Amino acid sequence: MSEEFLPNQGGREMSIRLQGRYIPVLLALILMVGMGSAATTEVHIVKYAVDGTTVLNETTVTYQWMMNNLPVLGDGVTHYYAQGPVFKDDPDPVIKELIRWNVTEDTNVLEKDMGAVRGTNVKDLCDLVGGMNAGETIKMTAPDGFTKYFAFKNVYEYSSREGPMVVTWEKNGLKPDTGYTDGMRLVWLADASTNPWGVNAFGNWDWHEAADSVYWYYYVSGAESYPTTTGLSVQTVSDIIIYSDDPVPVAPTAGFISDVQSGTAPLTVNFTDTSTGTTPLTYAWDFGDGTVDSTIKDPSHEYTMAGTYTVNLTVANAAGIDSEIKPDFITVNPPPDTTAPASVTNLTNTTFSQTLITWTWTDPADSDFEKVMVYLDGVWKQNVTKGVQSWTATGLFPDTEYTIGTRTVDTNGNMNATMVTDVARTAAVPDITAPASVTNL
Repeated sequence: MSEEFLPNQGGREMSIRLQGRYIPVLLALILMVGMGSAATTEVHIVKYAVDGTTVLNETTVTYQWMMNNLPVLGDGVTHYYAQGPVFKDDPDPVIKELIRWNVTEDTNVLEKDMGAVRGTNVKDLCDLVGGMNAGETIKMTAPDGFTKYFAFKNVYEYSSREGPMVVTWEKNGLKPDTGYTDGMRLVWLADASTNPWGVNAFGNWDWHEAADSVYWYYYVSGAESYPTTTGLSVQTVSDIIIYSDDPVPVAPTAGFISDVQSGTAPLTVNFTDTSTGTTPLTYAWDFGDGTVDSTIKDPSHEYTMAGTYTVNLTVANAAGIDSEIKPDFITVNPPPDTTAPASVTNLTNTTFSQTLITWTWTDPADSDFEKVMVYLDGVWKQNVTKGVQSWTATGLFPDTEYTIGTRTVDTNGNMNATMVTDVARTAAVPDITAPASVTNL
């Protein structure tokens, strides 16, 4: 009987090769220890990088959370079975191994009732931390240290015959905290296609066909080994550990640009992330108001108020966190003023002579008022700046009526369309001719 150690894979458990098959080291000891764990009500899921130590993602969920947030497998009525060792012998080693695998699935099945269970697909739990890729493995453990490894294909690419791997949190109506003492437990929801009783049984041959030999399980008695699936069923599952081939993440360096840096309100700015570091990255954008405004990679933001804004991008991954802060990065100008100033008031002529007239008025109170455009008889004559509030027309004809018109203008060029007018007359030329003499005296 030959024994051969499987090479250590990144610090993971060793196995022993026995008659061409791998079995766990110290199996009997592990089985004895595995019987003593208390029921678990939550499971910790963690995904490691290729170095086996760097955490890429992790979470812990209770069975209640699983029940309410993930698909539920099992109906709580149908019983599922594993298969125990088949204690049969034959002098021919090939025949002996074949009959112990029990292709017909007709021995030591009904004795291994896992109960009427409900639970959560291991695949769905792995997906909570990023899932698995082909060639990767998971380790499922109990608080007492009982551990089993499984391949990607058995977690994600199972056939209907062996069925999905399920962390069960209900058995015969009982939950881990109400009497399901060996829960949460790993159970395969196999079909009923092979065994003579038509029960849903996860048989030894099912696993022979589904799994690579490194994952086969044997019950060892002296010099004899017997395939069995009951030993795969981890009781009181507490941890699911994914050993991925993902590289150790590089810490991020935050960076960003934008399509515009200034403009008139409302101003829409499109930001582009230029950060480096191992993906996936998480994003937290602050566009200048002191709160997290967006968590997407390349957001857009509309600035509705005039002002100068500091933009901050914080990025993070499993290896670290970094921020880039750009002070006064966005300048938003107020929208153009399209409102004309009010008209002048109290327009009146104050002095006049034969050749000139002086008008005065009161400027409007608008803060952006700039000037008064003055017209005489409909013809523009002069712009009078704010504060002067008077204008004198010269070179006029005596005893002639003149009309002044005014329009106000602000600093943005907005002109009041209303022409405020006033009419005044120049003084007449004095009569210096003596009257004629009397007649018919």
